Amino acid sequence: MSRYCEFKANLEENLRDQIVCGLRSELVRQRLFAEANLDYKKARALASTLEAAERDAGAVDGSQVQTYDKEITERVQKLDITKCSA
Repeated sequence: MSRYCEFKANLEENLRDQIVCGLRSELVRQRLFAEANLDYKKARALASTLEAAERDAGAVDGSQVQTYDKEITERVQKLDITKCSA
């Protein structure tokens, strides 16, 4: 996506929004929306941490929780932010 974009100065903001809005977990999404001064790196790290915690909590209580760590990591790795840097 970012390979052919013209985000320039807004690249980090747009990548952050892609991560937050692309989450399947409503709880994780709400937590990220509540975060003050959320940037791309913080969104990526916090989303991974919160999703891992959600997965681990599901394992502890025996409920079936879908894991999104791999999916989010794959999506983020596909983003080529070097092509649009200003």
